[in-house]
Amino acid sequence: MAIPIAIFLTGALAQLVDGALGMGFGVSAMSLLTTLGLAPAIVSAVVHVAKIATGISSGLAHLRFGNVDQRVTLVLSLSGSVGAVIGATMLLSLAAGMVRPFVAAALLLLGLRVFAKFFAARAAAPDSGLPCATSRGAKASTA
Repeated sequence: MAIPIAIFLTGALAQLVDGALGMGFGVSAMSLLTTLGLAPAIVSAVVHVAKIATGISSGLAHLRFGNVDQRVTLVLSLSGSVGAVIGATMLLSLAAGMVRPFVAAALLLLGLRVFAKFFAARAAAPDSGLPCATSRGAKASTA
């Protein structure tokens, strides 16, 4: 029973990171679940299943607003599906101890990229000069 609770809490924390940064759910969730000692194949499956609902809902929203090039979507879907099957098959055929260092290195690089993008966007954003704002958008008191 402890593992499902840990997976739920990991998902909540990863979603918090994703909501705050606008990216990073997969990297955060995979890093935390790997740290918990789950096998890379299980971690990959859990994270990808969790992303299905958000992927479908955001895809439908973009389709509704006409933001989808259906030809590109078809090409990416087919090539991504083939790559996913090949990757999952390779991951399952290797021992967990053999894969873990590579997964950890990939997650570290992706995590560093998430942080770099976050800080680059933050540095590029203009400073409003306000110390903070209330929930209604009014200027906060500086006194």
